[in-house]
Amino acid sequence: MNLLGSTIDRNTYTKIELGTRNIKVTDLVALQQVYNVDFAEFFKGIKPHE
Repeated sequence: MNLLGSTIDRNTYTKIELGTRNIKVTDLVALQQVYNVDFAEFFKGIKPHE
């Protein structure tokens, strides 16, 4: 991730996974490149707020 310009650390990543912190768009782009998936994969099962 650092090679892709992301400064996310393990603690921050954990908070994102737990839902206690939002992810930066730049980190989401880096994860998309690392996992080589469509952005839609990150949002499967998430319903929009009503």
